[in-house]
Amino acid sequence: MRLRTELRLGIGALLAVQALTTLAAVSLLGRMGPAVDVVMQENVVSIEAAEDMLAAVADPSPESTQHFIDGLARARANVTEDAEPALLDVLEARGPAALNGDAEARHDTVKAARALAEVNRDGMAKASVAARWRAFAGAWSAVLLGLLSFALSLVLTRRLRARIDDPLQELAAALEGGSRGLRRAPGRGV
Repeated sequence: MRLRTELRLGIGALLAVQALTTLAAVSLLGRMGPAVDVVMQENVVSIEAAEDMLAAVADPSPESTQHFIDGLARARANVTEDAEPALLDVLEARGPAALNGDAEARHDTVKAARALAEVNRDGMAKASVAARWRAFAGAWSAVLLGLLSFALSLVLTRRLRARIDDPLQELAAALEGGSRGLRRAPGRGV
């Protein structure tokens, strides 16, 4: 009965480590992709809004004014970085004067729109670095769990050899020797 329990526990532990490794890898990889996609999409919206505002300032017209207002509204609705609100305040305050031809307001508006795009590009780069770090950590976690699984399989193999294979080899040798009248089976408990 003890041998059966040891076998079940050993094989169960090995299977549990394998299942844990698989689930951890799937979970990590499944969660990384959508998280990075969300960050990228949010930041792209703000970058496109900044481009629309820059285009409107570059070629002022009644249509451009509406593009500027729409871009500002999209950027306000999509604040993802800490530096964005201050830049959006500058764009909102200085944009109308820039569209009306004020050179200083135009300079401030262009500077703020470019900074808005840069802040969002930096956010995308940070998300990329974080995703790479998670992938690196996940890969090494899977490697460590795989090594643990390998070590457990070695222990289980040795125990199986000591508890099953070696006694069976001795029994086979004793039966073979006994049939020739040369050997007796050793007296050890199993």
